[in-house]
Amino acid sequence: MKMRSMKRVMALLLAALLVCGAAVWGYKISVDKHILPNTYVDGIYVGDMTTEEADQALRDAGFDSLEGESLTVTLPAGAGFYVDYLRSGTVLSREQAISLDYQSTGFKWFFNLFFNLLNSTDLNHGDIIIMDEPATNLHVKGQRELRGFLKEFAIHNDISIVIATHSPFLIDLDYLDEIRVVVNKENITSIENNFAAVNENDPDSLLPIKDSLTVENHILVNPEEKVVFVEGITDYNYLTAFKILFKKEGITFLPINGVGKTKEECIKITQRLMKIRKKDPILLVDNDKAGNCIKEVNKDNKDFRIISLSEADEKFKTIESLFSDEDKGKFGLVDESGKSVKHASTSTIFKNHILKNQDEVSAETKENFAKLFEMLFEELE
Repeated sequence: MKMRSMKRVMALLLAALLVCGAAVWGYKISVDKHILPNTYVDGIYVGDMTTEEADQALRDAGFDSLEGESLTVTLPAGAGFYVDYLRSGTVLSREQAISLDYQSTGFKWFFNLFFNLLNSTDLNHGDIIIMDEPATNLHVKGQRELRGFLKEFAIHNDISIVIATHSPFLIDLDYLDEIRVVVNKENITSIENNFAAVNENDPDSLLPIKDSLTVENHILVNPEEKVVFVEGITDYNYLTAFKILFKKEGITFLPINGVGKTKEECIKITQRLMKIRKKDPILLVDNDKAGNCIKEVNKDNKDFRIISLSEADEKFKTIESLFSDEDKGKFGLVDESGKSVKHASTSTIFKNHILKNQDEVSAETKENFAKLFEMLFEELE
């Protein structure tokens, strides 16, 4: 490979982390896992590839192969290196040397995290990283970018990252199932609310988070997005998984703890949801007894929209009915008797799995969820 191109490969792999680059403190930097997304080399896309796959892509483009399976560069203290700026997947050809000495505290913290920990040769599949109050020196956008980066890094490298935070900007509403709230009662610290059943006494799934972080609803939920309440955590996980898979924007799903079993419970839940979401509250329900009950209670309520799964297709009785028989068995969504498995952990595993292995979901399942989303967005207009 040309020397200049080799340098650009190393620089781009580093620069893909953020839209900037810098010198590091003299440590060896080894990029021997998957190359980060939105990474290009001389216009050749190598994002999400292994280094072997990147080798082949460069060979096909007329370059020589890289020697070895990893890219390693050692930078002396105080040195700078040249990078191509990356912004939203587009390479802007603007090379300049940047010294770490002139960077912000947040920038130094991020580079220390990435090069000294995340790309450490000591990090293996299945490892757990615990971070206490990260990103305190980053602005709001930087915190959100960090959140997305850590999530993607963990999925692609099969590790777990546990974060303790007081920042609402590190909360991702697409992954409520992974949030735990730590409380202290009478000098006893415990972890509460794993969102498996959400709050049994209140359909507001964000309430424990808002109370812990002392923030209002609009801080966590974008007021410009449509909010669709769903019956439980499994519905939430499956719908959110396909929302991300289909790259659907402008919609947020929030789980509640069922829609009630009696008319009185349905009325109470309706009143609470209308207080939580004062502007155009929407509820997506199964086509079953409970779903029909709350629809009947609100048949004359013009301020509260209830949509049934069967409005997209009469075959859609529950969220599990959107999956093909093949996928139900493959992903453990039914037990040996064919009964649906309503475990939060099963739906969480599925969500993370298909985002990394999109091709494993059958065409039938994708078509069914696409049909549901098409109906939802028509209703939301």
